[in-house]
Amino acid sequence: MTRQQRKNLRVAKANLKARAANDDEGASQVLTKLKEQRAARSAAKLAAKAEARELRGPRVKRPSRRAKYTPGGRRTIGHMQGKKKVSADNFTVKEGALARVGRKIEAYETNNGFGRLPLLPGEIVTIISAPYHPFGEPGGPRVDILRGMDDFGAVPLKALRPIRQEEEEED
Repeated sequence: MTRQQRKNLRVAKANLKARAANDDEGASQVLTKLKEQRAARSAAKLAAKAEARELRGPRVKRPSRRAKYTPGGRRTIGHMQGKKKVSADNFTVKEGALARVGRKIEAYETNNGFGRLPLLPGEIVTIISAPYHPFGEPGGPRVDILRGMDDFGAVPLKALRPIRQEEEEED
């Protein structure tokens, strides 16, 4: 049925309903006949569905495809699938370890007297001290690092990302 035919049918039904509302006997008879035909079609559909259901037979429950876990296994899987954030909280710092600068660090005093130099994201640096907490300074543990020949002191450990062994071999 085309769009125009559906539109014409809607208009015709609306006209029939309007005429039936004005006590037109012929229009109300046509409407009741249409309702009976619609009810007969829906009853035939329901009967056909019931017959098809009988021919198919009883429903068989299929086994579940989901994995079966032990009580502690589901928790372990949840931990394994969780997001693994690489930050200062979950890597061990050793002297001589390589790290990548994670964010821009502005205006750090170099220990070798070359003034203030920024550390840019992506630069590879060498950690030359164990983590320490400067007295009275917020921001967590700090380390001293070496970039090229520039020695930087008290750089926040949070700003550094560890370089794993696979990354070292690729570079």
